Amino acid sequence: MTRAHFVLTPWTHPLLALVAPHGITDLSRAGVYGRYACWLALPLPSAVVTLLFCLASVAHLSTDVGAGGSLFVHALVYEVHRLMGPQAAFNAFLVYFALLHTPNHYHTELLHGNTRLVVLGLLCSAALLLLPCVCPSQRGFTLTDGLQRVVIAHIVTTERAHSCACRGSGRSP
Repeated sequence: MTRAHFVLTPWTHPLLALVAPHGITDLSRAGVYGRYACWLALPLPSAVVTLLFCLASVAHLSTDVGAGGSLFVHALVYEVHRLMGPQAAFNAFLVYFALLHTPNHYHTELLHGNTRLVVLGLLCSAALLLLPCVCPSQRGFTLTDGLQRVVIAHIVTTERAHSCACRGSGRSP
């Protein structure tokens, strides 16, 4: 089972607080509950879940920076991991997600009229910012198979919505 624990610092905690709830916008998509339930219940070995998580991440970031850019970002984070360890790689991904991916995601959702769920995501971020005050012992983040499955479900939901929107507009996905 995957259990990667990362320490949150005064500068990484706010980044995670911004990034973590952005998938809440999926609640506006048809079939989201069944999709998430399937990914959470699908009997897959841990190694397969992690492989799918990584492949989905490469596909997902291509919406931000193109396929080549996504491969570059992932290769860069891999090099950070190799040279400086998993904590530094996690921090690098947090910076990318907080500065580029999450703002892009919220912007796209606003363009599609999903304002209420964008606001809810930002309110959840504000609540997560208060976590160290409410629960001072909570200074870390653990990535598990379950969280990887949630991320996969988010990516599948987002990619499906993008694909349907492109088909509806006559553009290619």
